[in-house]
Amino acid sequence: MKRFHCICGQEVLFEDKECPCCGRALGFNPDTLEMLVLNRAPHLRVCSLREHSVGCNWLLSHADKHKQCYSCRLTRTVPAQDIPINVQRWTVLERAKRRLVYSLITLGLPLVGREQDPSFGMVFDFLEDQRTNPLVKKEWFTPGIKAV
Repeated sequence: MKRFHCICGQEVLFEDKECPCCGRALGFNPDTLEMLVLNRAPHLRVCSLREHSVGCNWLLSHADKHKQCYSCRLTRTVPAQDIPINVQRWTVLERAKRRLVYSLITLGLPLVGREQDPSFGMVFDFLEDQRTNPLVKKEWFTPGIKAV
């Protein structure tokens, strides 16, 4: 992971939505792999999950017809959000997924989602099973294999 800086010179983290020093609103541009100050990127807009507990700080073009950034659009299924621990789990999973997508981009590997390739495109299903929610009808883990 490369180091990111605000225009004030402060080092900022990959997940930061604002500079801890000057308070400027920040966003990550996956097209250029840069952390940008929002008011200096008028051609970009924030992901619709920015203010959600997921806290996505990725940006997308105003010309993009979607509301969510490319990384968030790769998620097809999330656990029931009426269970508080699932909100926390989804937040952690999305953070890890953004780091994975960043790594795939920097490695120059193809990122093809289900929108581009409905049969074989990348998609993430964050499922829960009966171990954490007895109302779920299916056991998603393989019997006989201990989950860690």
